[in-house]
Amino acid sequence: MSRISGLQNARNMQAAVDAIAERSPGLKKPSLRRFTWSRLHTDLLDDFRWSLVAKRANAPLPLVEAVLIRLENHANRSHPRGYVGDFSAEGLAARWHVDADTIGRIYAQLEEPDIGWIDQDQIVTFWDRNPDKVDETAKDRQQRVRDRKKGYKQLAQQAAQGLITPQQRLEREIALKDSMEPKALMTAWAELSTSPVRHGASRRDSVTVTPRADQNINQDVREKAQKSSATDGKEDRQSGEIVNIGEAELWIAIDGRRIITERMRITTQLAETTIARWRRELSDDVVFLASIIQAAAATSLISAQFHVLISEQIKRRQQEEKGPALPLPPVSLRRSTGNV
Repeated sequence: MSRISGLQNARNMQAAVDAIAERSPGLKKPSLRRFTWSRLHTDLLDDFRWSLVAKRANAPLPLVEAVLIRLENHANRSHPRGYVGDFSAEGLAARWHVDADTIGRIYAQLEEPDIGWIDQDQIVTFWDRNPDKVDETAKDRQQRVRDRKKGYKQLAQQAAQGLITPQQRLEREIALKDSMEPKALMTAWAELSTSPVRHGASRRDSVTVTPRADQNINQDVREKAQKSSATDGKEDRQSGEIVNIGEAELWIAIDGRRIITERMRITTQLAETTIARWRRELSDDVVFLASIIQAAAATSLISAQFHVLISEQIKRRQQEEKGPALPLPPVSLRRSTGNV
């Protein structure tokens, strides 16, 4: 009996391998790798078919869903992956202290053609969701995440020391976020920065590396500034850095409001309300507010992304203004003078 059972299992597994090859053109034989995890669709348990299975098998819906998850785990451990022909309904029933016939009826309904969850002892969708390959880019992606975090920290330190302006910090953080080589980008900035730059200093004293898309936007801004200066002699305030409160007030009231209205796609009245809130959050530091609006305008962000970008800079400025938490002062303890 054991020999016959072994031959039957071998035939079932071969049928499963053939089913995989049939559903995956060009795949002759799975490599039979082992994985400690598998993928599930987030809407797996919301499928209407499971209610139908529960009704036909005369079983509770939560039990049907539990069997589905158990089958997925079993399929992930099998050779080849996805194979459930050796699944034991009696063993699972003993573990859960439920009727084995109920588990068997659920399994049988999952094999029905109109349900189509199991075919030839194979979970039909398992192979498509769990291809037999390893993500070779995971290590590189994790390294880029670590390099970006380190870069953000370095930029914050440089801004605190006055080595870069808030606008340069914002531009570099945007470039760092989009870069596929953040470490090389930070190295380039370190080599190109030749002197400290503080508020009021000319942007020509330092070099800022930005993504090609943002470079194109900056080029468009410069061309518009040149055309405006040549036609009506008016200075385009967006192209220069604002260094005093009077200029900042005027720029925010005119150009800043226009930029926010266009980028966030809101009404002028709502833009004025937003600016007023930002000014309160920054303790009316209009020079800094104007600088981060200018920097955000040099990007291609719109709508909520544009709003989030400015809000994040305001929150960061608030945290920097608060500074690190101070330790508690020493407290003297009075000795009791009472008699013991």
